[in-house]
Amino acid sequence: MRTTLCVTLLALAGATLLGACGECATTVWCSSEPTLSYSGQFIEHKSGRGVAGVRVTFTRETGISLVADTVVATSDGDGFFRIVANSVENGAVTGTLHVTPPQPYAPYTVANVRLATSRVRGEGGWLGRMMVNPYLFVVGNVYDRQTQAQIPNAAVTIRRISGGRASEDGITLATDFGGQFAWEPQIIDAADIVASFEIKVPGYPRPYIVQRTLQLQYRDDTFAFVRLPVGSGLAYSGTTGRRATGEQLAGTTVQFTRTGGIAVTPAAFTLTPDASGSFPIPLEPSGDGTVFGDLRIVPPAPYRTETHPLSLATSDDDVGQWLGFLGYGAQIYSTAELRDAQTGAYVPSGTPVIMQRRSGVALAWPTPRPNGDALLVGDNGRLVYQAPTADSGAVNLDVIVRPPSPYLPDTINLTLPARYSDAAHAAGVITVRRRSP
Repeated sequence: MRTTLCVTLLALAGATLLGACGECATTVWCSSEPTLSYSGQFIEHKSGRGVAGVRVTFTRETGISLVADTVVATSDGDGFFRIVANSVENGAVTGTLHVTPPQPYAPYTVANVRLATSRVRGEGGWLGRMMVNPYLFVVGNVYDRQTQAQIPNAAVTIRRISGGRASEDGITLATDFGGQFAWEPQIIDAADIVASFEIKVPGYPRPYIVQRTLQLQYRDDTFAFVRLPVGSGLAYSGTTGRRATGEQLAGTTVQFTRTGGIAVTPAAFTLTPDASGSFPIPLEPSGDGTVFGDLRIVPPAPYRTETHPLSLATSDDDVGQWLGFLGYGAQIYSTAELRDAQTGAYVPSGTPVIMQRRSGVALAWPTPRPNGDALLVGDNGRLVYQAPTADSGAVNLDVIVRPPSPYLPDTINLTLPARYSDAAHAAGVITVRRRSP
């Protein structure tokens, strides 16, 4: 055990202060307890005047523990409020703000609000000037997808698809000389709006339509910025790696060859994934349509090349579409449902399970695991097992389930397939016996 003796000497008017040991030792205005302290002001959007009587509730969801997971405050006559909560540890917490203003304003919520504690007195945070009537101010930028040039004189028609409602639906705006436009509708329902943007540009073969989610502004002096491409294209990417482990092996390449459909440039390419295994599909289409091709993942020996047929359709949007994880190497990837043999109930979440290989295809962990693979049962008795194997075939395993006391472990023998596949195999229901000492 290590003991630390900590003394802080401060000369002040000929006096000597002895500081306490610990996290607050060198800070004069330090509190013994970490405190969550944030202030703000509620205002009306157009006038900027403070609004009294707004009830604001912060509900903790993740992060450090607070003494109380729900913190409530009410704005004063000038609209100012302060959220204060104590914690047993320093750190950050994420939660939701529930705002309930007085009539005629409607309640709303703000998700994923991150707040941090401090031990220093007066070191509170500032949430800013918050609205009792959230607003939407959209600044848009229209550009050519191929050249990236800004497009003036484009006609942009905005239509609501879902979410909140605004006073204007189906409005058409024109871009200025810099390819920009602005839109500030009156909000009817305080919720984010999913909208389509139809863009018509003289000289282009057809209108182009993209979809965006427009987030309401809850704080003063903010706006939503959207970039809108003109022209169809292919915006695909993928990820590769050793199945079951996610390892990125040096020397792995990704090769594409067009086999049909619309013409693309280039018709074939070879590239190296980045350190995380991600790779783009850098194709420029000759027009609208679908291109067909073979994507080959070429890992180093002794792993074999794996080919994935692709069908890639052009899109008006340049938001990337992920092809998924395209792995290499064989693996066990199976799911099962664990149930109590006596009652049929799900085995409780968090129950430990050991997967111990007995025979069949060898496992291929980078570091051997002589004591087996440790797992935990998930919700609804769900058990997921993934392990790299030397080849495809069958693997015989003991599934050792360790129920809570006073019951003894139960061992179930199971044979699972090892495959060159990224899809999960359903192993069905495994019944677990209650074995008494």
